[in-house]
Amino acid sequence: MLNVPHSPRQSDRYDAVLSEVESVFDVGYLDDRGERAAVLETLYETAKRQQWNAATVVDWERVPAYDGPILEDQRIAIYGSPFWDRLSAAQRLQINRYWSAYTLCHFLDAEQAALLVCGQLVNLLPDLPQKLCVAVQLIDEARHVEVFRRYLEKRLGGKRYPTNPSLRDLLRDIRSDRRWYAKLIGMQMIIEGIGIASFRSMLAYGNDPLLKEIIAYVLRDEARHVAFGVRSLGDMTAELDAAGREEIASFAFEALRKASGRYFPREVYADLGFTAAEIEDISALSREGPFRKQFLRNLFSAVVQNLDRVGLITPAVRACYAAAGLGDFLEPVEPAPRA
Repeated sequence: MLNVPHSPRQSDRYDAVLSEVESVFDVGYLDDRGERAAVLETLYETAKRQQWNAATVVDWERVPAYDGPILEDQRIAIYGSPFWDRLSAAQRLQINRYWSAYTLCHFLDAEQAALLVCGQLVNLLPDLPQKLCVAVQLIDEARHVEVFRRYLEKRLGGKRYPTNPSLRDLLRDIRSDRRWYAKLIGMQMIIEGIGIASFRSMLAYGNDPLLKEIIAYVLRDEARHVAFGVRSLGDMTAELDAAGREEIASFAFEALRKASGRYFPREVYADLGFTAAEIEDISALSREGPFRKQFLRNLFSAVVQNLDRVGLITPAVRACYAAAGLGDFLEPVEPAPRA
């Protein structure tokens, strides 16, 4: 392997982090012409019609100036607390913009990982219709990386934050796993599913018109990606025996457990001059915030329902969700009828 020295700039931090996993994969190829192929070919045609250009869909040179809050203040952990009350209007605006940068950096990192995973899936997926769908998704992910980078530069001066350890570890696991279905579970079902819920929230409650315009385009792409994952995995799990389904269901649970790890923006509060003791108090406050429980439900309920839809919430794994504090995201099981 050619060893090219690389000294990443701060703006290339995520590129350096996301390129550390070495991976070699088998190549699958089967020209499937069955019922599933027809469904996937429809998805492929839809994807081709919905392509857009991140460089031209927004006139980046003539975007109106915007110096206000990016996301809604109510999502910030200290909102309504004595920490918030002591801040000036200018400081509240600064924390909003820093927290927004932290959030968008995580989306950018996830899109960068999705770009790499799609490149792997073009080789790994077993049949041609799947390869065609994921090849178009590869272009989608490249576009998403481009548009979020442009936005961070345009609106937030290129402000960057490191990836939360829980997300970083999950993205590394997805990229390094050799199983195509594990990649679909981790990326299409979990990461993309969480992305859809987050983007919908931004679309409903965001403040910056430019961000909302971008998110509307990205959200349409993400919905196709999840639909592709649901279709491909549903067919695959239907053919598994009980032991095989249990193994995949356990992998999906572990991936979701990592994805549900806390995303506390410690670096944001440090940048704003809060002391270490204050940051610990804010961290505790963030676990009890009035929006946290509903936000997590919005974020994970649809993901869990899709996993259930493709047969990946088995009785044994259901107990794991409950033990890990994720039971609230599960649909209740109907009691068996009495004989």
